[in-house]
Amino acid sequence: MVVIAELVGVGSGPQSQKRLSPGMELPFAACARSCCGGELITPGIGGVIYVYERHYEMANRAATSMRVSNLENPGEGFPIPPRSGRSPIPFELAAFTGTAGHVLTVYGPEPARSGGKPFCSTGDGAAPSRPRRDTTKYHVLYALCEGRLRGDHASPLPTSTQIAYDLSVSRTTVRRAIDSLADDLDLSPDGQPTTGWKTHALVNAAFSRGLITGPPA
Repeated sequence: MVVIAELVGVGSGPQSQKRLSPGMELPFAACARSCCGGELITPGIGGVIYVYERHYEMANRAATSMRVSNLENPGEGFPIPPRSGRSPIPFELAAFTGTAGHVLTVYGPEPARSGGKPFCSTGDGAAPSRPRRDTTKYHVLYALCEGRLRGDHASPLPTSTQIAYDLSVSRTTVRRAIDSLADDLDLSPDGQPTTGWKTHALVNAAFSRGLITGPPA
């Protein structure tokens, strides 16, 4: 699998386009103006594209939000919070927009067509079922994703007990919310089910489908 990343607004040529193979990563500047010199690799300014065997991800290192949009389906997309960790990108043809406008175009396979199930999810291509921000389900989903939103990919996901304590609800309420979210999003385990597969699948789905739209209301 090869991912092609092209910086927008600097003309064509080797400086504006990079071909990435699995295992490679690409820092890029969140600037589309010619004053940036057309360099894709500008560490610490914009974001980083990470390429894997069957999908690619993006981490936003900037102090402001960026948005990823599906160029094949205008209007479909989701924000990537500032200084956030890696988010799976579910679009084959994606546009990344920063404060300077459309800064990066990426051509790569979307997870559902990769030949595998890297995000432990299934579906028929219908629009994702987004919980409202004032619901218990959204509060639980946000709590599961909160560490990843801060860029912490090393720590384990919070347990039902931890979430229940933080939200001042019962563990039964949290578990029911997790079960209901998994049903709403049509999630299934990747292979043999393991303990906690639903929470990991929910976090992956939340980022790949753009379900987190802000803090709980």
